[in-house]
Amino acid sequence: MHQLIARFRENLSIFSASALKRWFAIVFASCAFFVLWISGSRPALETIYRIANYIGWLLFTGIPFVVGASLLFGSQESHRSIADSAQKGSKVNFASLFITYVVLTLLVMAVAVVIGFVFAFVFSDPLWILGALPYMLVLTLAISLLLCPIAAFLALAIDQWKTSTVLGISIFLAVGLATGQPGFPVNYPEIALLGPVHLLTALLFILVAGSEYQGAIDYYVGVSFVPGQLILPILLLIFASAISYVFSKRMFESNLHRWTIERKQWLSTEEGMQDKPEAQSNVNLPTLYEELKLRRRIIAALAVAAILLIPLAGMGYVSVRQEEWTQVVYESPAGGEMVEVGQQWLYGEFFGVNPPDNVHLAVGCLGEILSGGGDSDVVRMNFEHRQMSLDEFLHLNDTEIEDMFGRSESGNYGTSGSFSTGWGGPIHAVQYIWVLRFLDALGQTEGSISISFRVIMRAT
Repeated sequence: MHQLIARFRENLSIFSASALKRWFAIVFASCAFFVLWISGSRPALETIYRIANYIGWLLFTGIPFVVGASLLFGSQESHRSIADSAQKGSKVNFASLFITYVVLTLLVMAVAVVIGFVFAFVFSDPLWILGALPYMLVLTLAISLLLCPIAAFLALAIDQWKTSTVLGISIFLAVGLATGQPGFPVNYPEIALLGPVHLLTALLFILVAGSEYQGAIDYYVGVSFVPGQLILPILLLIFASAISYVFSKRMFESNLHRWTIERKQWLSTEEGMQDKPEAQSNVNLPTLYEELKLRRRIIAALAVAAILLIPLAGMGYVSVRQEEWTQVVYESPAGGEMVEVGQQWLYGEFFGVNPPDNVHLAVGCLGEILSGGGDSDVVRMNFEHRQMSLDEFLHLNDTEIEDMFGRSESGNYGTSGSFSTGWGGPIHAVQYIWVLRFLDALGQTEGSISISFRVIMRAT
């Protein structure tokens, strides 16, 4: 143990002290910003997921991993420090330096988790949230461990800390936009769980939520899933991490060769030596620079392509899946139809379908007010659906219809232009009734308006 600690200290001394200070300052400033979202007294499980979402934003942006790797492996201070250690005869081993970077990252993330729980405990009474601390720590550190090689590869491939930081955070954000933001619902687990944010919340749900919360799984995680759907995302993340580590090692060895020559050149210039270090080592330094420039161009081009294509691929997949489940329940005849503003109900029936567990179907109304009313007239909409047959609906009196359907109203609209309302669910393979009416909003709209609309069942 003493030898391991001594080795860790030795590796830590190789890194630039100023790079370490900047890293910690940036990470803890990010923690201070994101942790504010936890505030407010809530039920215990919701508080735990507020903390998970706070950690999720650190995973979403990639700041702890990208900034750390960029500063420790890509800053000029670190280049000089590592090169000096190599010239003094110290054994500069990438695996040891990488392990030191990983340990520091895990310590940073552990402190971030503790900060979240301490901050949450100030605003929340239940002690039960402390029982989730070990689970949150283990899951956060496990996912962080797998993200470290990816950040290290980007830093070593670019070998310039500002550029690698920008590209690295941009790639993390692109993945996040494609798979879903912390605390926001997403559509399909095969997309959402590929992101570290929802992978964390899904694993956390399995560990801390009881069976009584199963019906609210999409509320807490953002998507419905079964445990088996976590296997592929975990394996893909492990594979990406392993491949990134292998290439990171190659990049480090190539960079160290150049850093050492640069350092010798600088020292020889400082000491007034006439011999060029590149001549002494039979290495053409400009050639190494050209190789670095080419590598940077390739990595930058691939990174920009990923930043552009990953979100588009995610949105495209969601769009295709939504179109797959879109069904027009009712459509107005050509030229539209007239409806009286007030108590007149438009209605119809439709039969739902049973989608897979990970697809949430909802029903809504899209349409346009074609004409009618004056320039200052304003109406509000009332669209609702309910499980029942058409015969059951027709046997309701006005009071019963109002009680069952009259409580869902959407915002005010002028008597021209498009509208969208509803999107309630979930929908299953049973009989439904939909209803639509227009109501006066300001006490001055009356008569009839011409509308054209469609009632649509689709995935949300």
